[in-house]
Amino acid sequence: MTNKTKNNNFTKPKQEQLRNGVLDVFKRKALISMMSSADLFESPKDPDVHLTLEKLNYLLGQYAGCRFAKLRQAENDSLELRVQPISGIETFNFDGLSSGQKEIITTLFLIWYETRNQPKVVLIDEPELHLNLQWHRSFINSLVKLAPKNQYIIATHSATIMDSVNRNRRILLQTDKETVR
Repeated sequence: MTNKTKNNNFTKPKQEQLRNGVLDVFKRKALISMMSSADLFESPKDPDVHLTLEKLNYLLGQYAGCRFAKLRQAENDSLELRVQPISGIETFNFDGLSSGQKEIITTLFLIWYETRNQPKVVLIDEPELHLNLQWHRSFINSLVKLAPKNQYIIATHSATIMDSVNRNRRILLQTDKETVR
C-alpha cells in the first residue's frame, strides 16, 4: 500500500465528518431560527431571525422546490427538520433531499449567515462536488447575489464554474509545459 493510498483512506472519513459537521451547524441554525421565530427562547431575540428564515426558505425553494415547515421528533429522540413542497401538503425530512441539494443549500446559506454582518475572504475548495451541471453554472451567481461584499477564492476543476467568472477575475494555474488559455 502506497502513502497515497493510505492518505486517501484516512482522508475520506475526515471529509465525510466535516460535511456532516457542516450539515449539523446548518440544521442547528435553522432549528434555532424556527424556534426563535415562534418566540420559544427566553434569551435575547436575534433581530435577523425573520431574514434568516427568509434566506433559508429562498434557498430551499430555489434548489429543492420546498420550504421549512415543522419539526418532528425522530425515533432516536432527535429533532427532524421537516420541509414541505411548495405545491404540496405532506412534509418530509430535510435529510430526504439529494446530497447535491443539501450541499448547495447548506453552503450558500452558511456563507451568507457567517458573513452577513461583516464581509470576509471566503475560501471554497471544489464547490462542484455533488452538484449537477446546471448548478455549476449558477453557483457563483447565487453566491455573489447572496453575499456580494465578500472576496471569494475558489479552487475548482469545473470548466463551467470557471467560465461563470469574468476572465479578469480568475487565475488559471498550470504547469510550465501547458499553454495558458
